[in-house]
Amino acid sequence: MSNHETLNGGPCSEEDCGKKAKTGGLCSMHYARKVRGGLRQPTLSPQSIGQIFTMNAAGHPASSIAKAVGCSYPTVVRYLNNAGIVLGNKGRKRELTDEYLNMALDMRAQGKKWDDIEAHIGFCRQTFQTWIRATRAQSC
Repeated sequence: MSNHETLNGGPCSEEDCGKKAKTGGLCSMHYARKVRGGLRQPTLSPQSIGQIFTMNAAGHPASSIAKAVGCSYPTVVRYLNNAGIVLGNKGRKRELTDEYLNMALDMRAQGKKWDDIEAHIGFCRQTFQTWIRATRAQSC
C-alpha cells in the first residue's frame, strides 16, 4: 500500500479511494492539478451528481443547480448532456414578426427614441433595421 499527500498535507491511501490520478500518482479526489486559469477542482462526488439529476427532474434551472451543488453552470450542463438530457436556450427566442415591425415603425413615427422602442418591444434597433432593409429589398 503506497501513500501520497492530499492538498492539505495528510496521507491518502490509493487503495482507500481507488481513484489514482494520471499525474504524479496522486488521488484525484484530493489533488487539484494546475491548469490554465488556476487549479482544476476534483471531480464531483456521486452524491453531488445525483443531486444534479434530482434537481433537474424537479424542474430547477441549471444555474440554481450549480449554486446548490457547488460547481459551475457548464459542469451541470455537461453532466446533463452526457446523460442525454438536452437543455433549452437560457433565453426565449422570438421571431420578429410584421406585428412587432409595424409597432416599432408606428412608435418611431410618433417620435419615440430607439431606446424606448427597444425597451417596449424587446428587440434591438439593429434587428429592426435589418428586417426593414430585407423587406425593402424583397419589394423591389
